[in-house]
Amino acid sequence: MKAFRSVVFGGVILLSGCSLSVNAGTPTTPYSEHTLQELCDFAKPFFILQSGAVNLRIGLLLSMPMSRKIEAGNGCFYHQSDEEGGRYLGNTYLRQERQSQTSQADDSTAVRHINVDGVSVAQMVLPVPELQDQATTRPPYKLFAKIDGWESSLVFYQGDDASSEAAAKVVVGMVRALTG
Repeated sequence: MKAFRSVVFGGVILLSGCSLSVNAGTPTTPYSEHTLQELCDFAKPFFILQSGAVNLRIGLLLSMPMSRKIEAGNGCFYHQSDEEGGRYLGNTYLRQERQSQTSQADDSTAVRHINVDGVSVAQMVLPVPELQDQATTRPPYKLFAKIDGWESSLVFYQGDDASSEAAAKVVVGMVRALTG
């Protein structure tokens, strides 16, 4: 990979080449050839099965067309359809790992690891949101993995350990299917 150089003149950075990456001299994983629609569709069966919803309303973390290619960071949100109550079900996220980025659990969050096809997927049980009934609401679960320079996560509400095992498979499958 050809390295790019920058020169600073009077506080203005001049770039040679066309790379705007954080570490232009450091090789990065190429962006995916898959679309944001494929990213959102990948976890859709999990959210349908987990929630029992017939129809889902799916949105993107950032406002952009679903036909756009997956780049450095992308996320999808899942809600029940309005006819089914519109309840927020969770989200998925897929991004390239960068040296300047860290994704760690809050110190108060317990982490369990689930092995999926040789990949360690971190499972965190998050606190029940403050506006929810603490006695009757099951906590949200977050699953997270790093594979070949990509980070993937899935957060879902009303979770349990059985659905967490299924979500771990989605997290690993999402990276393997959508980053090549």
